[in-house]
Amino acid sequence: MSLQDRVRLERLRQWLQGQPVAVRLPADQVQWLDGMWRSAFGDG
Repeated sequence: MSLQDRVRLERLRQWLQGQPVAVRLPADQVQWLDGMWRSAFGDG
C-alpha cells in the first residue's frame, strides 16, 4: 500500500466514523476501496 493510499484510507475512515447515518460514497471511492480489498484479499 502506498503512502498516498494510506493517507486517503485514514481520511476516509475518520470521515466515516463521524457519520451518524448510512453514507453513499462516490463511484471513484467505491472502486478504490474495492481495488484495495482485492489487492489484500483477492477476489473472494
